[in-house]
Amino acid sequence: MANKKWLVSWIGNADHQASEGMSPSGEGPIATALAGALKFDRVCLLTNYPHGRSAAYCAWLEQRCGYEDAAVDLQDISLLSPIDYPRFTMHGHTVLWKELDAKHASKGLGVLVVKTWYWYQPWLEFVESHCAANAALYS
Repeated sequence: MANKKWLVSWIGNADHQASEGMSPSGEGPIATALAGALKFDRVCLLTNYPHGRSAAYCAWLEQRCGYEDAAVDLQDISLLSPIDYPRFTMHGHTVLWKELDAKHASKGLGVLVVKTWYWYQPWLEFVESHCAANAALYS
């Protein structure tokens, strides 16, 4: 079985603006990556923007960069708002994951890619429930 090349990325405002002809800085980060010499087998795009806007972005991206519709996936993701728990800080998050040893491989809550840690959905759901259970502390 041959190795497959995937690009997984959040669609950001710069990406949307590029597809809408409103970008002062060119095509946006995702289109720039896809227009390069490296071709990806799959492109998985995550969005917390309105679905219709991101779907239009995907159609623009496919046409602009020569990718088939079947190669580009769009996944809607809901994010906690920082205003929901303004006192739950990066430091608080670090204390929490260290107390729970949440980065231990046996827990399966995330992955280290190169030098960056990425959390999986179960950890994000745990943090959300932790903040809700301790709302008086974090609100």
